[in-house]
Amino acid sequence: MPRADTASGSLSLESRARALQDLQTTEIDLLVVGGGITGAGTALDAATRGLNVALLEQGDLASGTSSKSSKMIHGGLRYLEQLRFGLVQEALAERELLATVIAPHLVRPIPFLVPINGWIERFYYGAGVWLYDWLARKGSFPKARHLSREEVARIACSLRTNRHSGAIQFWDAQEDDARYVVETARTAAAHGARICTYFRVENLLRNRGRVIGAICRDLESDEPFTVRARHVICATGASSQQLTHHKPPYPRIRPSKGVHILLRRDRLELQAGLIGRTSTGLLFIIPWGDHWLVGDTDTDWDDRECSPVADSVDIGILLDRLNAVLTADIRRRDIVSTFAGLRPLAATRPGGDSKSTSRSHVVTSPEPGLTEIFGGKYTTYRLMAEAVVDRALLDLPARLRRPSCTRTIQLIGADRLIEMKTALPGLAVSTGLPLETLERLLSKYGSRMSEVLDLHDPEHAVEAGKTLLEAEILQACRHEGALHPGDILDRRTRLSLTSPETLTALTERVSRILAKELNWTDSRRLSERDAYLHNWHQSQCALSAASGKG
Repeated sequence: MPRADTASGSLSLESRARALQDLQTTEIDLLVVGGGITGAGTALDAATRGLNVALLEQGDLASGTSSKSSKMIHGGLRYLEQLRFGLVQEALAERELLATVIAPHLVRPIPFLVPINGWIERFYYGAGVWLYDWLARKGSFPKARHLSREEVARIACSLRTNRHSGAIQFWDAQEDDARYVVETARTAAAHGARICTYFRVENLLRNRGRVIGAICRDLESDEPFTVRARHVICATGASSQQLTHHKPPYPRIRPSKGVHILLRRDRLELQAGLIGRTSTGLLFIIPWGDHWLVGDTDTDWDDRECSPVADSVDIGILLDRLNAVLTADIRRRDIVSTFAGLRPLAATRPGGDSKSTSRSHVVTSPEPGLTEIFGGKYTTYRLMAEAVVDRALLDLPARLRRPSCTRTIQLIGADRLIEMKTALPGLAVSTGLPLETLERLLSKYGSRMSEVLDLHDPEHAVEAGKTLLEAEILQACRHEGALHPGDILDRRTRLSLTSPETLTALTERVSRILAKELNWTDSRRLSERDAYLHNWHQSQCALSAASGKG
């Protein structure tokens, strides 16, 4: 069977149509349902084993939990307090692998401070951070160090002096979660996987007590179709068991709502991220480009019919925690934007709360031909993918059973980084783009920035707020599977989070380019534009309502 765009891993309207045609005419080895990081990682793992694999996602790539995380690749320092040493060590090993081999263009080390007050806390937290470094073994990340009160005052002027007598500095890693999913999906496509977004799986197809595929609908055309597969993997996160209708007592999905707020970088005088404990819970202040991510909450969520949003209570909790440790006096009017997501935690026993629920993943096979995976951490997505494909292969012919090889598979864009960085000054001359812009493109696309530069037209060189080239919108349409304004503004560029004050103009611009690329009528363009802006304002409703109240 011909594989579309395998050389470049491009996801386009044309490759989507070819994939749909293939799926309607051929039985595949493995059907992956869910286009978050777990589903994309699973498609990559399966494709690199030589399996004939397809991924179906009812929305855009990373449109659920995987675009609403803390943007961290980390071992989970707080899990040491819960004595989950194996989970932390596993995640730290993956952190090293992602940062040095698989995605060094997307995963970068960043420093954090843990404020301490008195010798007891210095010993307690110092021992924890030492253990964290020890579990990481001989990794490439800098080791932790103790800081005096005077040193903290120099690098964290916004920290309340009466709350600490010093700090411990340690290192973790950061990425853009939605972009990471896109690059993982493109890498899977480059290895032959069919990546299909805006395809909803409405039910599983069964024959004589066995799952043999899925009954689906193309949400772009509203046309139904059937996919036949030797095995189906459900990786839909918090909504997993809604599709499988599998309702055993345990394990089960326990969704937990996590909320973050964004602040401008210059609003806080900090030269590192911060992790602190307040009377109402943990506080994370994470540097992210020109902004700070402040989070997060961890509360049970049982409303399966609605998407989570940051409400007034959530915002108030985070502001209370923030102002308890900082002198900056942050108000609601200082918040740039908010976002909320659901963690698909795996509850293996009754009782407790979401904070005490394990972050380990669970793989189950509720019926022949079906495997589902839930729980886990973004950082360990590769191991989760390996585990779920291993389980699925037990149900497939022996000739298909090959071991995972993703430890050595680089994501698209991870090659030639040093060469590309060296070439930036010359590219600045030949393209007329500022060096700062080219550095941003390299950190976002890696070596695939050449695709963006190929699309760059000097007549459209003016950037929107110095954060977007028109070529990046074209890149999202022609190579990254974007079909709607939100795909670009929410996930490919994150401008709905970082530049909400210009969102109306940006949406107009993006919708016009999409209309030309995807052959929309003017009526369709206006409908897409208005629907996106309405939905975005709904997601920010608590912030909008409080904007004039300080």
